[in-house]
Amino acid sequence: MDDATPNLVPGQRLGPYSLVSRLGAGGMGEIYLAQDTRLGRQVALKFLPASFRENPERLRRFQHEARAASSLNHPNVATIYEIGEVGDVTFIAMEYIEGLTLDQKIGGRPLGVSEILNISIQIADALDDAHARGVASGRGEESLAQMQRSKELDPASLSKVSGLGETLNMMGRTDEAIAQHHKALELDPNSGFAHWSLGNVYVHKRMYDEAIKEYEKAIPLSGTSPDEPGTLAYAYAKSGRRKQALQIVEELIKRSEHSYVPASLIAITYAALDDHDAAFKWLQKAVEQRDGILAFINVDPLFQDIRSDPRYAEILQRIKFK
Repeated sequence: MDDATPNLVPGQRLGPYSLVSRLGAGGMGEIYLAQDTRLGRQVALKFLPASFRENPERLRRFQHEARAASSLNHPNVATIYEIGEVGDVTFIAMEYIEGLTLDQKIGGRPLGVSEILNISIQIADALDDAHARGVASGRGEESLAQMQRSKELDPASLSKVSGLGETLNMMGRTDEAIAQHHKALELDPNSGFAHWSLGNVYVHKRMYDEAIKEYEKAIPLSGTSPDEPGTLAYAYAKSGRRKQALQIVEELIKRSEHSYVPASLIAITYAALDDHDAAFKWLQKAVEQRDGILAFINVDPLFQDIRSDPRYAEILQRIKFK
């Protein structure tokens, strides 16, 4: 069956909207740039393909997506204006934001670490808001597809193979993430980042002994980065090795006197040791530092030990999480 959206051409009018150009397509429909003639603004119209409209379940999913997304009000989520129908055409009218798609931004080249962190933090912030409101955007598979296409462009790229593993881990597909990180280590057995990323997956699976082995391998390969010893301290704490955990924490505190150490690394270890007072002391410092990991605070299992503490809500308020 033809899955295209029929009879749509630039200049066509659909109610108050005048089509300008086709922007692209996703798993749930085609996107067009349009002019809202009532309010004099540009909007994006998402159209349901013909085969979807003929399937009641797919039509229900399309309408559910619109209703769910319309409940969000976040700077990193496009605003939904309305669900519209003109004849046999169903569409969602939403905010049009100029810029590049992630696929266009990657453009066959590896992104720098700062770019990856900036994008990831914004995505995590938006997803956290969606999950806090009980909304699942359904875009995880699309994000994964983007990472897989990026890897296909350069299958020997350590950063892309590891990046795919990180994405799978964030989606909870930990076994697949482990497999990807092992592939990364086949490309470069001396990659500190790959060992550290693999250790992070093991932590999420609560396989702390395996995580410790990977973190211990990562540390001598990672220069002066505090991340590897910080997460090693956390894994020590969770596995009951209190003395080793505290020794690393003390070293990180000393290091923080003359160089940058994310305060969250110290906070999560104290939390794992059930010292909530110390954990929140360092979490407050993390807020003052604008520690980037706080963008993941509501979804990262490293913070699970303190979420039931009333002070956790105060931290969320300080960093403007709802």
